[in-house]
Amino acid sequence: MAIWQYVFYIIPKDKFDKYDNLNITNIIDNITWEGYEINENSIKTLSNILKPSKSWSEDIKQLGEIDKTCIEFIYENDVLENIEFRLDLRDITKDIINLILEFIRDNNALIVCDNKIINPEYKDITENIRLSKTFSFIKNPLHYLKMIK
Repeated sequence: MAIWQYVFYIIPKDKFDKYDNLNITNIIDNITWEGYEINENSIKTLSNILKPSKSWSEDIKQLGEIDKTCIEFIYENDVLENIEFRLDLRDITKDIINLILEFIRDNNALIVCDNKIINPEYKDITENIRLSKTFSFIKNPLHYLKMIK
């Protein structure tokens, strides 16, 4: 992950509902996509903008370039375990955010970022982006680097 990338996972909403007492810091390790089908039309729509790319691992199906905005479908033993998004905040647009949110909603999922659950709504995700370290870096790299201790 690059410092200019805002990274988050998506999880099936109904699986999260079953684990609502789960410690949020362990949610990515405990909730997988096993038994779920990803809406193929939603993948086709995403791949119009985020072109399929070769991943560093044979267990990852990747759309988009790894150092830019991309999505990774992470498999273990041919079972989808996790879905990770990386948003390149140097070159992000409202249209890309809305396309990603549409993918998340089409797959009845929620966003997990920085130990928080975020609804797939434009207002919610952009507010979380604005509060992120990634955004702080993009807004003023020198100030951000001076703040690192």
